[in-house]
Amino acid sequence: MEPRTPPAKASTPTAAPDTVPRSKHVSGPLFHTGDLTHGRTAVLQDLQHIPVVSLEYFKDAILPPLLPKINIASIRKSLVKSSVLTEDGRWKKFSVEPRHDSRTEPVVFESLKSIFDGIVSEVSDVLQRSSTLRLVERPSATPLSHRNNSSRPDAYLLLRKKKSISINPTGQRHSWDDIPVSFEFKKSPSEDDRVNNEQKIIWSLRSIMRDDPCRRSAFGVTIENTEVRLWFTCRALTVVSHRFDFFKDVDTLIHLFCSLAFANEVELGWDPTIERVLVGGQIQYDISFRSTEGPPTVYRTVEIISDFGADALRGRGTRIFKAYKKKESAPTEEDYVVIKDAWRDSDRMREDLILEKIFEAIAETQPNKVDDARQYFLTVLQAEDVMVDNETDNTLRLLHGKDIPDGSPLHDVTAEKEPSQRSHTSSVGNIPSAPLQLMRRNLPAVKSGDVHHKQHFRIVFSELGEPIFDLKKLDGVLQTLGDGLKGLEYMHIAGWVHRDVSAGNVLRCNGRGKITDLEYAKSLTSSSESHDVRTGTADFMACEVEGQTYL
Repeated sequence: MEPRTPPAKASTPTAAPDTVPRSKHVSGPLFHTGDLTHGRTAVLQDLQHIPVVSLEYFKDAILPPLLPKINIASIRKSLVKSSVLTEDGRWKKFSVEPRHDSRTEPVVFESLKSIFDGIVSEVSDVLQRSSTLRLVERPSATPLSHRNNSSRPDAYLLLRKKKSISINPTGQRHSWDDIPVSFEFKKSPSEDDRVNNEQKIIWSLRSIMRDDPCRRSAFGVTIENTEVRLWFTCRALTVVSHRFDFFKDVDTLIHLFCSLAFANEVELGWDPTIERVLVGGQIQYDISFRSTEGPPTVYRTVEIISDFGADALRGRGTRIFKAYKKKESAPTEEDYVVIKDAWRDSDRMREDLILEKIFEAIAETQPNKVDDARQYFLTVLQAEDVMVDNETDNTLRLLHGKDIPDGSPLHDVTAEKEPSQRSHTSSVGNIPSAPLQLMRRNLPAVKSGDVHHKQHFRIVFSELGEPIFDLKKLDGVLQTLGDGLKGLEYMHIAGWVHRDVSAGNVLRCNGRGKITDLEYAKSLTSSSESHDVRTGTADFMACEVEGQTYL
């Protein structure tokens, strides 16, 4: 059992390491001003440091695997014959290094498209099929987004068979929903240009992961002069590769383009269990749950209740949808349910299983209280760990089962300083109050570099709750809080602690308050290893935990 009071005569012991508090800057007031630079700064401040991995690891563990018929040496020879490469192994379109080229940056790097198209042409002949992606350089317009996303990459790889849906068709504009890989270019290899590329590529990665519920991961490429770095992000980590010189190491560039251009949608980061649909002129999502017999159960969303959990690159990526089970007839008010889509730490128990453990523990000591206890918690209709291609969908799988090598160096990411006068759109739902803590106190940051892998899961709840923040009458607020206290009392009877109690985690449902968000709940008898990440919401956190010392 973890100590709840300090041992006698102990000298300021520190709190358990899995309760180190950490607040996310993307939940802070500056991020939600909508200013693009404040947004980028918050994302970078949350990342702080990212692992740097070898090119070989990036190829083996992160890039989609090469298709069996693709042979890099053979492709290189074919590129010489087609005059994409010279006899001495130089890219024909690049007569000099970009930094020595007097032409503008977009014109200089436009030559990459000729290289990409040449490689794709040769591989298509071998495979007898077209590529999944095509390279778009010097885009004439900012890609479309469901939010006010004003960022425009220097180039991107675009799905040939688009997954996006246009509500109001606007000519030939592309959509972020069809972009798995973005590029940023600089002619100069200076430190300022390198940092600028990093800031832009990280924002693009984050935009893909935040804006599109259908994504599990995303890729990026930055080039400064001839030096290329590869980027990847998922809900557990963001990584960057060591540099390679695409003038000298032509095989690695060929490998990169072959790997990405001919990968399937799952390998490029899309989730096949959720599909974008157009309903009544609005974009909604069909979410599939496995069935023991027959076809999957499909729920269709009607709105996003909350998605601020997807603001950060790393984290649970929680989205809450209002939905109904898809059927022939139109849904009625009784048909609506709530779907929680999130990524929990892989070694943590799913919320519905925690609930059952709590009820089982109550049944052992006070069996006549179980039915009453259930009134103070949400009712689970369906729950599952998401499966993709018959395998559990987790972040270690996105790394092909190969974790970040021990001792990988960390790279500092640099935040921007000045407001940009450009905007982005903040998230939906009640934003957690934790970031306000950052304005009042200096909370210790979590140690970066350690990877806590995530498991993708979904839960369907029967109740549509109303957060306390939205209640208009004081008596309703007090009753809801009182019911929440009753729910906590039942948890303690069962020998469990919630560890993330806040006003945002108590909902009013049909006149009763209910405790929610049990992902951090823990049995007092648990022997599981501690995490070095915070549990709890900062404004509701015990002062001993915040200060990392007993009073």
